[in-house]
Amino acid sequence: MATINANIVNTLGAGSGVDTKSLAQSLVDAEKTPQKKLLDDKIGSAKARISGLAALMAGLNVVKKAFTDLSTPSGVNSLSVVNSQSAAFSVSTTAASSTGLNSVQVISLAKPQTSEIQFGGVGLVGKDVDLAGSLSPSTAADGSLTVSMEVTVAGKKSNLEVPVSISNTASSGYKLNLDDFAAAVNKAKVGISANVIFPGQEAGKYKLVLSGPAGASNAFSISDSGGVTLDLPSANTVGAISQEASDAQLVVDGVLYQRPSNTVSDIIAGSTLTLMAPTIGAATVQTTRDVSTLKDKVNALIKAFNDTQSDLKILAGAKNSQDATDTYSGSLQNDPTARLVSSQLRAMLTSDSGTPGVNIKRLGDIGVTVDKTGVASLDEAKFKASTEASFDEVVRTLTGIAKNSDGKLVKGVTGAALDRLSSLMAPGGILLTASTGANSDVTRYTKQLGDLDDRMSRLLERYTKQFSAMENIVGQSNSLKASLKGQFDGMLASYKN
Repeated sequence: MATINANIVNTLGAGSGVDTKSLAQSLVDAEKTPQKKLLDDKIGSAKARISGLAALMAGLNVVKKAFTDLSTPSGVNSLSVVNSQSAAFSVSTTAASSTGLNSVQVISLAKPQTSEIQFGGVGLVGKDVDLAGSLSPSTAADGSLTVSMEVTVAGKKSNLEVPVSISNTASSGYKLNLDDFAAAVNKAKVGISANVIFPGQEAGKYKLVLSGPAGASNAFSISDSGGVTLDLPSANTVGAISQEASDAQLVVDGVLYQRPSNTVSDIIAGSTLTLMAPTIGAATVQTTRDVSTLKDKVNALIKAFNDTQSDLKILAGAKNSQDATDTYSGSLQNDPTARLVSSQLRAMLTSDSGTPGVNIKRLGDIGVTVDKTGVASLDEAKFKASTEASFDEVVRTLTGIAKNSDGKLVKGVTGAALDRLSSLMAPGGILLTASTGANSDVTRYTKQLGDLDDRMSRLLERYTKQFSAMENIVGQSNSLKASLKGQFDGMLASYKN
């Protein structure tokens, strides 16, 4: 390798006088440079295409979000509610809520039955009840003891098993723990809940409080069936029921209603009232349609469309020769993907709805237009007129889903647009397929570039060896020439003498 790397002319001081090292490198460069430039350009173009496709995907994500915001009736039909007594009740609306003025008076709330279990004639130490008296606990198969009780909630009967502990400290030999009782009730899921509380009036005195669902029809009772003498709450037990189950009463638009729950959704169409306290007289509820929210969402869609189309013009346009760092401009020039996406975007804004109304059939009917240059805009006067005159049709045209006469599922403007976008952006869609192809190109061209380097290195080595051999031959020829010349000169001199 020392012979290959050295300058032969300088080392030998003889030969052809040609710099064979430079000559070999020049010949290799002449062959390598155009091929390397071609591969570098291909790699650069593929990487630029990847960047361009990523930028396009980002723009389409913004368009997708804008269409998604308009894809449901609740997203289009935004309502504003003014409630004069919001501390007494709240109002939540849906896309089906009616607009107008309602009068609401909350007279009383729905309440659950609350009962306290009193243990008459038995001793109470902390949370343990000494089961003295006529005790006949049942024995389970595993040897544990239980007290059987019957729970009736809203007329439905259920059996309840409560564990009983064996205790040397209890006079009866058995004790009932309040926490165990509460746990058994809650675990049984018989329609009531139990809590152990400490009222605080008497030291060490705990109570077991049972609660059922709200509503008069959800009154409950408990009776023992295991021979335990307990004062258990029933519908007519004096002192056991601390709060009776009752229905909510309210007057809406002059009509008296009674409901078992404080959540009422079947009086004002599409709206739900959540009752929290009685009102002071009658409250007023004003429900109006908030068209400004819809307008903002439509304008957001128009902006997303225009921004993406503008990006497409840059991506598919001429390369920016003034800025070498600009990897986006021209990255999708003459790329069919860019042309397809641009035409699909335009179709999303201009196509007829699959669920049209009589007067509103497309976005253009609410004022959304796309001019000859591909720029979208909103005619505010037309938007105002269409939403005031045919708002229900606007909702259906944008968000509808139905079956046509052939039984095929058809969608409104937003649903159809989202399907188009999903097709473009899906893992097997045109964008990711193109990006995968471009990445494969980069890998292939990079390998070809490495192969070219290896091939040119071998070529340089071959040229260097060939030129070295040539130089040796020339050197030997020159030495022979000098030797012969000396001999001939000597012979000539001898003849002259």
